[in-house]
Amino acid sequence: VIRYMAGQPLQFAPGSATEYSNFGYCLLGRVIEKASGKKYIDYLQSDITQPIGATSIQLGRSLKGPRNPKEPIYIDQNFDRNVFAPSSKVLVASPDGGFHLEAMDAHGGLVASAPDLTKFLNSYWMNGQPRKTGQTGSWAFFGSLPGTHTLVVQRNDGVNFAVLFNQRTDPSGLNYDDIRSMLDKATDSIRAWPK
Repeated sequence: VIRYMAGQPLQFAPGSATEYSNFGYCLLGRVIEKASGKKYIDYLQSDITQPIGATSIQLGRSLKGPRNPKEPIYIDQNFDRNVFAPSSKVLVASPDGGFHLEAMDAHGGLVASAPDLTKFLNSYWMNGQPRKTGQTGSWAFFGSLPGTHTLVVQRNDGVNFAVLFNQRTDPSGLNYDDIRSMLDKATDSIRAWPK
């Protein structure tokens, strides 16, 4: 993927437009592998997540069979050709073989529990910098793939939350900005947090 991307011409002059891309994170994962001598997920677990007690963070799986049994059923109305059986004409639900999640390790291929995501948010800022005791700041990130949507928030008051959904869009029309607003209001209403 890196060799292919490096051979592509620019699509526009740098700074003249923006385009969403996770390619930089893909590249960063390969740099981490080269520098550490470990697979990306092995480095992440041994050096970042296990030391903070976030043990559920692992590489996701494209197909139902090899998935962690604690994962939900991913709901998505779209169907695609199975990337693992490209000659087959049989369509599969997009989250169940419509893309190769394992190849997305450093740029969207991980699964985790909400409590472990908040452990990460307590220890690191979303930009990857270690979080020192007493530091405050505000960050939020939405991420989604077919069959999943995630919201993680670091608030100025030191409260962090992570919300995981097993579908990308909601048929009711409720959007994730609305959900964040509801969660912020609920969080603001709590006067004393348990220790």
